[in-house]
Amino acid sequence: MILKRWIEVLKFSLSAKLNFIMGIIVCLFIVFSIYNNALLDRFSTEHEKRVNLYNSILELKHTFNNSDIAINEYFRSGNRTNLAEFNNLSNNVRIILVELSYKMESDEQIYLLQSIDNSFKSYYSESSNASFLYNRNNYEYYDKMFYAHKINKYLLRYSDELLELVLEESVIANTKLTNMQKVLSFWNGVVIVSLVFFFLSCITYINVNVTKPLNALSNQAKEISRGNFNVKVEVKNSQNTIGILSKAFNGMVKNIKEMMESIQENIKVEKQLLEEQRKNVEYKELLNQATFLALQTQTNPHFLFNTLNSISRTITFGKNDQAIKMIDSLATLLRYNLEDAEVSVTLEEEINITKEYLNIQKFRFSDRIQAEILCEDDIEKTLMIPRFTLQPLVENAIIHGLEPKEEGGKIRIIVKREGHHGIIKIIDNGLGISKSKLEKIKNNTIEGPTKSIGLKNTQQRIQIFTGCEQSFQIKSKEKMGTIVKISLLLTEENDV
Repeated sequence: MILKRWIEVLKFSLSAKLNFIMGIIVCLFIVFSIYNNALLDRFSTEHEKRVNLYNSILELKHTFNNSDIAINEYFRSGNRTNLAEFNNLSNNVRIILVELSYKMESDEQIYLLQSIDNSFKSYYSESSNASFLYNRNNYEYYDKMFYAHKINKYLLRYSDELLELVLEESVIANTKLTNMQKVLSFWNGVVIVSLVFFFLSCITYINVNVTKPLNALSNQAKEISRGNFNVKVEVKNSQNTIGILSKAFNGMVKNIKEMMESIQENIKVEKQLLEEQRKNVEYKELLNQATFLALQTQTNPHFLFNTLNSISRTITFGKNDQAIKMIDSLATLLRYNLEDAEVSVTLEEEINITKEYLNIQKFRFSDRIQAEILCEDDIEKTLMIPRFTLQPLVENAIIHGLEPKEEGGKIRIIVKREGHHGIIKIIDNGLGISKSKLEKIKNNTIEGPTKSIGLKNTQQRIQIFTGCEQSFQIKSKEKMGTIVKISLLLTEENDV
């Protein structure tokens, strides 16, 4: 079951495929490195072992020669220091012979070393007897000394034979090691070529299945930003991440196109109605209503473009459950947005639709941005407000106040009663607004494109809706945050 589940994940998730490919490359590199290090350690150990063996045999031969020199010097001068040196050298010989006995590899080496050991015992015995007779002034020590010297020559010759035997066997061993090195070099080349081929295959796979589809999607998104909605992304595999992203993109393009057509149709109808009413309504009221409806309708497409990028990135990262929730929230916003823009709504409806917007931003910013909504006395059920008033203010606070702030921040919506008015406060602890820009906003002199939304847009709509310039107030301090206050009369009808 677990293996089957992993296979399904690899088929579906783009990030899982990339992680799997990188994992294979890393594992192959680690195994290859461990194998090479093991063989190099083996070659190094063998070489060091043989060098130590050569040095031990040469040291043994050198010690035999020095011990013979020391005993002969003792017989010549009678200096007991030479005798002590002879005994020390003899002890060194015994130590070297013991060490060599553990290093011999073949039977022939062992037999030859045993002969050296026996000969040295005879040599030492004859030298010791000669020393004993010399101390007693017995001239028979000459025979013993001569015989010991003769044995020493045999020891030197045996040492040469042992060294020659070890060298011959080392040549064979070195030949084997050389052959192994050639085989290792061959397989190293095979592995390197295989890794290069595998790496190029991975690059090709990513380019064909990831880079090109994402580039195509990006190009189509740019077309949308230019106002061209007659675009469609080809869906090759609807079961993987790219396929789901492409299907969602096509669906959203279709919905936006239908929504834009509906908005244009609504604008035409509203213009006709306004034209018919123009004869019976005072010029100022007609102008205010037309301004209100123009500002109201321009709000709808803005939010869609702002959320499109967030949903696309969420699907790209393989967070499909979150993407579905975001699309559900977006669908709710679309349905809400397609309703009659001229009719005001209850504050409760505005809060609910703002919650949908905050759900989308929650997936985008995670814990960096927190939101809190507090209402008292259930006044949100009766307080009327223009459609899409809260969401642009919340969006403005997030984009311009909290998002650029490295540690994020918090936004609060507080609704309470003050006398005959319902007070709505949108509070954030973001970057705030500069004094010069804040003054322009308060004086309604801020410059910008006619289709821009945010503080200026909402301020004008609220003022037209209430007929009071003081119904929309804003306070802000740089690096401290911003407070937007909206004041509405607690009456049953607040429609324009």
